[in-house]
This record gives sequence, C-alpha cells and structure tokens, in this order.
Amino acid sequence: MEKRVFSEGDRKDGEMVKKKLTFENLRKVAINSLCRALRSAMIVDNSSVQACLTNISSKLFLIANKDSNYGSALALENAMHIVGGIGAALVDVENIPQLAFSVFQQAFTETSTNHDVIIAELANMWIAGARDIHDLIWLLFTKITIESSSRAYDADTADGVEHRYAYLSLAVDNAMAKMAESVNNDEDKMTLLYRLLELFVQLGHEGRKAGEKLARVMKLSTGAGNLGVLIPKIASLLRRSVTIKNPSVRLRNLFRDFWFCCTVLGFNVARIGLWPEEWFEAACEIACKSPILTPQESLRAELVANATIKSGNVLSVGFKCNSAELQEIRVTILSEISPSPEVTAVVNKLEFTHCIYLLSVFRMELMRALHSVEPGAVHSIFQYLEDKSIRKDKDGIWTCLLAAARTIFSKYLKVASERNLDSAHERQLELHAQFLLIMKCADTCLTNLIGSFPHLLWNGNVINVALQILEALSNNLENDTDCKIMTLSFPSLQRTIQLQDTLDRRKLVVQDFALRCEQILQEAIKWAPGSTRSCFVKYIASINVGCSGSFRLTVEAILKSLSDASGCTNDTSPSLYLSALHLRSLYFGKVKGMIEASKSEEETKPHERLADLFEQQLERACADGADGCDEDISEGILRLAALFILTKEVSNQKLDSRLLHTLVFAPLKNFTASTMRLCVIVWNWILVAREDIQLQFLREMAACWTITAQDHLGIFQRDPEVVSPLSLQYCSPPKRPHVLPHSIWIYFLVERVDIAKYSSREQLDILELMFVQTLPLNVGRLRIDVNSPLYISSDSSLCKVDLTHVTMTRNVETIGLRCHFLNCVLSMIQRDSMSFHISKNILRQRVYCAILDYFSVAAQTPTQNSAQLKNDIRLLITFWNTLFSDVKYIKKEIFASIDTECNLESLQQILNDNYKSDSEYNRADMQTRHAMTTSGCNWVTLVAAQGRASSLQKNTQLTVDPNRSNPNKHAEQQMKLYNRYRNLILIFVVGVSVDINYFCASVLFQLYFQPTFQANEIERLSAWLNPLGEALGLEDASIEQWRKSTFPDARTEAKLLRENARIAWQICPDLAVYMPSRFRSCSACQMAVQELLVNSPELVTDLPEALSLMLGEGRILEEKVEDLKTLSHILTWAICDPVMALSLLGPRQYPTHPITVQYAVRVLRSYPPDVLLLYIPQLVQALRHDTMGYVAELIMWLAGHSQLLAHQLLWNMKANMYRDEDSREKDPDLHGPLSELINKIISNMEGPARKFYDSEFDLFKRITDISGKIR
Repeated sequence: MEKRVFSEGDRKDGEMVKKKLTFENLRKVAINSLCRALRSAMIVDNSSVQACLTNISSKLFLIANKDSNYGSALALENAMHIVGGIGAALVDVENIPQLAFSVFQQAFTETSTNHDVIIAELANMWIAGARDIHDLIWLLFTKITIESSSRAYDADTADGVEHRYAYLSLAVDNAMAKMAESVNNDEDKMTLLYRLLELFVQLGHEGRKAGEKLARVMKLSTGAGNLGVLIPKIASLLRRSVTIKNPSVRLRNLFRDFWFCCTVLGFNVARIGLWPEEWFEAACEIACKSPILTPQESLRAELVANATIKSGNVLSVGFKCNSAELQEIRVTILSEISPSPEVTAVVNKLEFTHCIYLLSVFRMELMRALHSVEPGAVHSIFQYLEDKSIRKDKDGIWTCLLAAARTIFSKYLKVASERNLDSAHERQLELHAQFLLIMKCADTCLTNLIGSFPHLLWNGNVINVALQILEALSNNLENDTDCKIMTLSFPSLQRTIQLQDTLDRRKLVVQDFALRCEQILQEAIKWAPGSTRSCFVKYIASINVGCSGSFRLTVEAILKSLSDASGCTNDTSPSLYLSALHLRSLYFGKVKGMIEASKSEEETKPHERLADLFEQQLERACADGADGCDEDISEGILRLAALFILTKEVSNQKLDSRLLHTLVFAPLKNFTASTMRLCVIVWNWILVAREDIQLQFLREMAACWTITAQDHLGIFQRDPEVVSPLSLQYCSPPKRPHVLPHSIWIYFLVERVDIAKYSSREQLDILELMFVQTLPLNVGRLRIDVNSPLYISSDSSLCKVDLTHVTMTRNVETIGLRCHFLNCVLSMIQRDSMSFHISKNILRQRVYCAILDYFSVAAQTPTQNSAQLKNDIRLLITFWNTLFSDVKYIKKEIFASIDTECNLESLQQILNDNYKSDSEYNRADMQTRHAMTTSGCNWVTLVAAQGRASSLQKNTQLTVDPNRSNPNKHAEQQMKLYNRYRNLILIFVVGVSVDINYFCASVLFQLYFQPTFQANEIERLSAWLNPLGEALGLEDASIEQWRKSTFPDARTEAKLLRENARIAWQICPDLAVYMPSRFRSCSACQMAVQELLVNSPELVTDLPEALSLMLGEGRILEEKVEDLKTLSHILTWAICDPVMALSLLGPRQYPTHPITVQYAVRVLRSYPPDVLLLYIPQLVQALRHDTMGYVAELIMWLAGHSQLLAHQLLWNMKANMYRDEDSREKDPDLHGPLSELINKIISNMEGPARKFYDSEFDLFKRITDISGKIR
C-alpha cells in the first residue's frame, strides 16, 4: 500500500478544524448558560428577556453598518446564534419566539451577510416547538424556495430585488432536511408534512408557469430539480411516522397531487437516468406510508377538476397532450402492468387523466408492496377494488386496477420467495392467505400465493380461518333468512364482509366458498395428511357443536376431502380421522379432569405429579412386553400428549422439555407399527397445538432417528448373510425385514420436509444434519475410496455418530421405502437450488450412494404382496423422475458456487492490485461490494476461496490461471462428474432397451413378437407384479424417451455400458460385479467387468459370485493366456456354493486347473457331510478328470470324517464301476481308480465301523442278488 504523505498545510488545516469545533462547543455552552440565566431572571423581572433581545438587536444594527467599526463578522454571527438560542430555549415563554423572529426579520433587511445562520436558527426554533411563528417561518422558506426556482429557469429576468434571496436556497434546503429529521411531536410532524406537500405541489405549478416561457426542449425538466430535492425531506419525515390510514380530504388531495407529479416527471421510476437514484428510494419510503388514492365521490369528476394533470396544464408540457403522446403513455401502462387482451382494449380507450391516475396508483402500490415492512402493505391495492366510485366508473378503471393488483402481487411473491424462511415471514404469508380467502376478486392471487408457498395449504391458521368463515356464512344463512344483517365481522382478520341482499345470492356465496374450501382441503390432505388432519381435529374440538347446521357443513367438507384423498397414503381414511377426533377429546377430558382434581386437593405442582405418574405407567407397559401391552402403551402416550398440550398454560419449560423428550422417544421403547402409528398421530397433535416447539421437536426427533440408525432398527437393520439353499440341509424362508414402523415414520418425515422447505430455514438445517448423519456413505460392503472424485470428507463437528456403522437394508421389500426416503431428501436439496451450501453437495452425494448401495447385491425375487409391489414400483418411478431432473438443479448450484468464487477472487485481486489508479480501484471496489452483498456465500466457501486465492499472494507479478480465467470450464468438469454418477443410477433403475432378435430367436418370443425387452429394475418388478403383460397404469413416457435418446443403437449401448461398468468399479467393485446379471443381454458389459476383475481380483476375493464372472468362459485357465498372478488369488477366494465348486472339478464348464481344483477341494471340505450327501454322484464322476489326485484325496478325507458319507460314497462308487446292470462291463475310466479308492476306504475302517460295513453291504448284496436269481 502507498504511504500517504501529510504536508504542512494539511496539518494546519487539521488544527484549524479542531479549534473551530472547540470554539463552537464553547459558544454553545455559553448560550445555554445565558438562556438559563434569563429564565431565572424572569422570576424577578418579566421584561428581562425582551430587554436582552432589544440590546442584541441594536448591536446587530451597529455591527451591520458598513461605516461602523463597532464589531466584526464573528460578533455578528455570535449575536445571531444568541438570538436563535434564546428563541429555542424559551419557546414556552409567551411572545419570546415572536420577538426572536422580529429580530431576525430586521436583520434580514438591515444586514447582507450570515443569512444562512438566520435560516438555521429559525429551523431550530421550529424544531423546538415555536408553533406561533410556524406560518412566518414557512412563509419565508417558501418565498426563498420559489424565488430560487423561478430564477433557475427564468432567463429573461435580470437580477432584481425579487431574486434577492435566491442564494439562500441551499440553506433553506438544509434547514428543511434538519426539520424533517428532528421534529418529534406528532402534531408538528403532521404540520410539517402538510407544508412540504403544499410546497411540492406549488413548486410544480410554478415550474409549469415558468416552463411555458421556455423552449420546448427544456420543458421536461422545468422545476423538476426543485421538486426532487423535497422528496428526501418528505421521506425522512414519514420514515418516523405511522402509515396514514384515514387522512383528511386535504391531505389525501395533497398526496394525490404529489404522486401525479412524480408520475409525470418520472420520480417513481427506478434507474430512469434523469434523476438521482436517492430520489426514487425516497419515493419508495413515501409510498410505504402514503394513504390510498381512492376518490372522495366521483373519480371522473375529481380527475377532470384536478389542476395538476389537466390535459392543458401538465407539469412536463406546456401544451395540450396530443394523441401520439397519449398513446405512448398507454403503451407504458401496458408494458408495466402486462394485462390481458381484454384489459388492453380498455387501456387503449383511457383518457390522459385516467392514464396518469392508473399509472400513479400502480407505481405507488408496487413500491409499497415491495419495500414496506408492514405485513398488510400488499393488501392496499385491493382497497381500490372495493371502492364504490371506482367500481361505478364507466371508463373501466376497475378492470385495469384488477390487472394491476395481480401484477403487483405476482412481483411481491417473486421478492417474498427470495427472503429468508423465518417465523415473521411465515406470519406474513398466513395473513396474505387469510386476506385473499375473503376477497372474491383475488382467486388468481390466492392461486399464485399457494403456487409459490404450497405449505399454506396445510397451515393450521389458514385452515382455521377458512373453516371459521364457512361456519359463519352457514350460520348467517340459517339464522338470518330475512337478510337483515348486511355485514359479518371477523375480529381475528380485522375485516368485515359485505353480505348479499337476497337469500338466493347468499346461498350461492356459501356454495362457492364451500367449494373453494373443499379444493383447499383436498390438496392439503394430498400433501400433508397428518398435519391437516390434526388441524381439523383441533378446529372441531374448539367449535360449538350445538350449531348443528354449521357443524354439518364443516364436517361434510372435511370428510369429502378425506375421502377423495384416501388413496394418497395409508393414513388418510375418514375412519382414522374420526378415531383421532374421539381419542383427542377423550384424553383431553381425562387429563384435564385429573389436573382439576389435583388442584382441588391443594397440590402445588399437579402437572409434575401427573407427568411422573404417566411416565411410570408407560415404562411399565413397555417393560412388560406381553401381547396385550399395546393398549397400555397407547393410553400412556395419549395421556402424556394431552398433558403436554395442557402445560402450555403454565409455561414450565423444564416440564415441556421432559414431556416432549418422552413423547418423541416413545417408539424406541416399543418399535412396532401400532406404536409408531400412534406416535405419528400424537406428534401431529402437539405440532398443531404447540407451534412454539417446532424446532425443539425436530431436534428431539432427529436424535431419536439417529439412535435408530445406530441401533440398526427398521430400515437401518443389517442384512443377514445370503446363503444358497443348495448349501444347507434344512432351508427356511428368509426373515422379512421389520420396516413397517420406519415406513410410517418416513411418511411423517416427508410431510415435515415439505412443510419445512417452504417455511423455515432453521428446520431445514436440522433435517439436513439428521440426513447427513444417517444416510450411509458406503456402497456395498466396501468403503468408498477417499481418492474418488465424488468423495467429500465431512467435518467431524457436523455429526456425533459413527457413520461407518450406519447401513440400510438392501432387501427387495424395502426398495419402495428407500426410494421414498431418498426422493424426499433429494427434493429438499432441489428446493433451494439458487444458493450454494456445502451441505447440499454432501447430501446429494449420500443420496446417490444410498441408492447405488441397493444395487450392490444380486437381483432379488420380490416377496411383497401385489398392492405393496405396485406401490413400490410407483415410488421407484417417482424417484427416477426426481433424479432425472436433478441435472438442472446441479447446474444452478455449480454456477452459484462459481459466482461466489469469482466474487471472492475479484476481492483478492483488488487487494493485490495496488498499482491501479484511484478511479479504477473505486469502481472495482463498488462492483465487488455489490456482488458480495448479493451473493449467498457461507463460511465453508470463504475458507475454501481463501485457500485458492492465497496462491496470488505468493507471486510478485500478476499471473493468469487458465482454469480460473474460464470458470465455465470448471463448471463443465463438475457437471460431467455428477452426470456420470447420475446416469449410472438411472441405468440401474431403468436399464436399456435390447432387440429380442439380438439374443433370442425362439418360437415363443417370435410368437408374441415383442419389439424390445426391458432389462431393468422397474420392468423386472413389473414382470413379477403382472406376468401377463397387462397395463398397470404405471407407465411413464419420460423413461422411455430417455432410454431411446441415451441408447439409440446397440453400438452406443455397448459403449455406454462399458463406461458405466468402469465407473461402478471405481465406486464399489460389488456394484460392478452384479451388473452383468442385471444386463444379461449385453455381452460388452460382462467383458468390461471381467477385464476389471482380472486386473484387480484382490478387491473382490471376499465375493463368491465374482469368481464365475472372472473365470468367464475359462480362457484365463488356458496355458497360453493363464495369468498365475491373477489365478493365485483363487486360492484365498471366499467360499462359494457346492455347485460352483463341483463345476471346477470337471472340464465341462471350465478347463481343469490345479489352482481351481485346489480351491474347489477347500470349498467342499468346508461344508458339513449332510450337505454333501446331495452331491455324491457329482463327486464320484469328478474322478474321471482327477489327473492330480485332488478329488481322490478329498473323497478319502470325507469318508474318514463321516461314516454315513463313507457308506454312501462306497455304494455310489461300486455302482459306477461298471457300465451295465450285471456288473460285467467295466468302466475304462473309473473302474481302476474306484477299485483302488474303495479298497483304501475299507482298509481305513476298523472295529465297529468295519463290522457295520460288512453286515450292511452283505445284506444289500443278498437283496440285490434276488433279482438276478429271479431272472
């Protein structure tokens, strides 16, 4: 950095500034002391202040006299400060402000300097509250302002006496600014507001008069500068005031003329280029506090009589508005409002006054909606639609304002969707939804609101308001048949509804609103059944059921919604809803009665005592573990839930935390479907009844979910080892996974994620952390390689669980549940795709790994029932579609991260570029500052960017990194990486299309003549669900379209599958090993995996299925191509099934090789004799190819370890020694080896074993000889 050199002149200037400040402070203290002395002197002499002011006035005259040597300019300035100080300090004393003003007025005429001091002191007196001279002060300020305005544009008038105060315009401007910022009394604020608006309008008219005398090219800016400088003053005054709701007629007219002027001159247009941007920002602040511009009586009459926008008296023009200019204004309106063709026709017929009015209202209300902090600011535009005079206007202004209201609300929604999700924002959205419900002309706005924030559908407050309105309307319909009541009030909404005049019209209103409520409830049940049902239960429990008619209408709407949505989930049936209503009312009554009974017994802490009692009962019920304990567990949970909701009245935070922990962790005590289903109902109850515990509940639930993952419960249970049925003597069907509790829980989780991703960033953070903790990063039985480009090491501070032990079951019955869960997580990531967070990359990686982990085992036979299998296929297709669309969200996130990097690197570049000029530095600094404020960077990104940018500091000269100079190149690399893994998953889920004639020409296939065969998971499961090929209604056109575009021909298909096989091998070798079995029709895939196995067999030696894939057709076992380094791994390979081992003993499937034969012998020795009894014929026949004696040695070993197996071997060997039944024709290959082997086995028998053999085979021989004797 350059070192700044301070000159001697700079040092002296600094000293002068310090001396001046010291002098001003000293003078201020002296004046305050004088004022206190004068106030004390008034006790003795009332005329002391008047005498002081008279004395100062005479000295002012003497000092101001040019021929007098009485004083200096400093004395004159001090005297003026003294007069102003006395007037401000003694403002409450009668006649003192008038005397001070008289002194200043005399000084204006008798002195020619320090008039700016007089202006400043008069402003101080105004601020102090000198109301008696407000008119006099403002008259002076107005005169100076108008004179300066006229002088600025009147080129024909010479400098005369009428312009003698024009040079004080800057002083008056500063004085007005100070007054607007410092006035505190509400009455004084309103007075100043009136004066500023009047001055603004008056300057507009004066500018128009002056503009009529000027050339045509200057008329646009006539008086505009003087008008514009007043806008920040008005904004500063209104900034400290409340919004003006009920203005007087005069104030409303002033605001109307103010906005007309702003519209004509363009003060209310952003970045117009003519005026400073600060004026537009000030106009936005004024719009936030302005009253609405509805007419008092007739709109047309007011517009015609208005002098500001009368066609012949327009501010910006000195002539009547011609047709071309009027058409240009209409085009401006159409471009800003973007109306429908119907509204366009109306706008093209509007007169000039109506056009200015429409444009003024639109721009003012748009600024109010986008910049106001008041929750109901966006509702102001709808008040115009309710105004009678606007509705009666024959020019169609109401239609135009309706289109303007929709445009304003759409732009507001766009801004609101970019705000942070917090409780305050949530309350605002609820207010908007409740307001739009009762606005008949706001259906489009309500639809857009719900489209941008769908969670409002199942928001409890919105549902309650909708049902309350429906109940009130139905009550009025039944009780007021004569239509005497014309309005309905809703205190919660602070709104009044105007009713129709006739009963028939009121019935139509009730029917229309009931239909709207049913539509809302149907969508709410579809997306959030649990929360919506709990809202219904809470509402019906709180209303007066004595009103049978309203209760009937309400329940009918609810039940119809539940019935229509009953197919969405398993827990939306009307019977379950009515059951929940009964349970809630029952246990609320029970617990409330217990609390009242405890209070009557004068217990100090009844809630704590009941909590202890209910928790003990629940612990006892869970500990019993009997078959009939579900009822006791349910009763304990329901009592605790009712007590927790009732403790809201006592505000006991410690007790709340304790009860909430018990309710959330109840499933861990009894992890069954019935308990989980009850817990979900209870959780929805407490979340609706206690909105203050949302975050605390999610933290507890996240902890409970994490514990289930650590304890391997439900979907996180470990799969038992898969054993071939041919390897066991007694084979039992595999145990089905216990995942029904987690299925119910995941449906609840999906609902909470849908609520959180639209309403709360804090809840999303908790859910993201929970998913990061419990979604496994491993694929298959192997850990993912840390050097893999997809690997992202997670910070240890992010989680407290050991992620290496978290697994998810790969059972085929859980495929639908897994996809439902992962689809929920992936949709949560995609919701906020415009911002960049490192947690999103971590979560997306875990989602990809979790779904790939399912395919790391062999394809399984479905064991689900048909209904469950159909639902699983539907969930699998839904996840495929979500994953398919993930590429566009990845692209947005990657480029958002690149924007953040570029912003940080530009900041580092600015810090290092000290050689640049000040102007260049300032421009770059402003650009960087703007970019930094608009970017969504976080601390992880900052740290990473600092590490990348640190390389710039090591170089003395600026160097250009080719990758950094082209950020799109880095983005393309990341996109390719994500697409490779994404496409791999899509292929596993959907598969490829293969022509049947490519692999099969059988008569059966030719008979059905199907053009393609789908080798994929969806089609595989669909085949099990419907083997006859009937339509299931689950078809998805996007899947078939993707398949055709990705695999257009067999050559492309083979190439892509080879590439994906290599990618799968990089992720997890298990994944690649099972690819050929899933894509049997593609030989290229099998060859690619076989090549990978041959090159790195050590990675899969613990996987028996990989052995047959590596051996392939046996070419690796041939002498010319054998690879001893690869074959040596077979000796330590995992044990395969007996069938595979026996196939290695003969040359029929694989060539015999010493290594493979040794491995087969080792495998067969590992099985018990009972299993090998099934394979004795194959063992004996293997002796035909036993050139090395391994099989004979195995048979000897087996015979020596099992007498039963030895006898069976002997019997079979004796039967295979001859080719004929008479035992005369010897087998040339087996007779010799078998004879020798039989003799060895018999010779090894001793004692009882030998006697048993002799007697057994002697008996068999006598029995078999009978058949020979008979013949």
